[in-house]
Amino acid sequence: MTENQAKLVALLTTAAQWKVTTAKFSGDRLDCVADVTSGGYKIKKQKFSFRFDDPASCFGSRLVPGSCRGAYSEHYAAAAAKIIFEFSAAVGQEVI
Repeated sequence: MTENQAKLVALLTTAAQWKVTTAKFSGDRLDCVADVTSGGYKIKKQKFSFRFDDPASCFGSRLVPGSCRGAYSEHYAAAAAKIIFEFSAAVGQEVI
């Protein structure tokens, strides 16, 4: 995993407004799982994936069609996309 990938995974798993419990890169794909507690005790997994044009630098992200699994997965994917876009913009402004 590259330094940018590690930073992005850390951002996604520590976001205050929601809880992504797992975010792993597999080639050009980032697979995410968010846990939602239902009824105070039952945990439901919300799964979604992003694909990157350049996974090493985390540029060119897009949601993988059909990857959203779970009633709230689209909501969590939208929140993750916002974090990913902000991260990509910040990386793009770094001096090489």
